[in-house]
Amino acid sequence: MTIRAILRDGIIQPVEPLPPGWADGQELIVGTAVTADYLLDTNHISRAVTPGSSVRQRITDLRQRGVKVGTCVPVLCEIEAGIQQVSRPDLYRLNLERLLRQIRVWPIDPSTARI
Repeated sequence: MTIRAILRDGIIQPVEPLPPGWADGQELIVGTAVTADYLLDTNHISRAVTPGSSVRQRITDLRQRGVKVGTCVPVLCEIEAGIQQVSRPDLYRLNLERLLRQIRVWPIDPSTARI
């Protein structure tokens, strides 16, 4: 089953239709769990690099509640490829390093890729 979702204020929200039996407001977990409660993609990480961004604040709030937040190595490869295109690569890298101290980075192996 495919469930579409959108990002609103740093929160991924499902778009109708929801699976049968799901009540409005009930937590919806999409896909197979790995080790994170939140596995962030390139778009989320690139927004979270900026201190004070809504995504960065959401990550902080989640971590304070004990929620695991992470990303994976392929996302970091995409971020690295784009760093030279920003106006201040040195500042971007500093902010990225600070962000990465707050989240987990999971390696990807073939068994993980099949999930």
